Amino acid sequence: MRALVQRILHASVAVRDEVVGALERGLLVFAGFGHDDGAREIVWLEYAPPVAV
Repeated sequence: MRALVQRILHASVAVRDEVVGALERGLLVFAGFGHDDGAREIVWLEYAPPVAV
């Protein structure tokens, strides 16, 4: 599993050219999971320590 935290001024998610989610200033987290990742990694995300900005 890998995660990238990025400060953003604006972000949006589009599916088939329709915006399904958007946010203004804040933090955006990209998370990537591999074939070897499982329940242990998902539970870690749930209880991960907060990110200080």
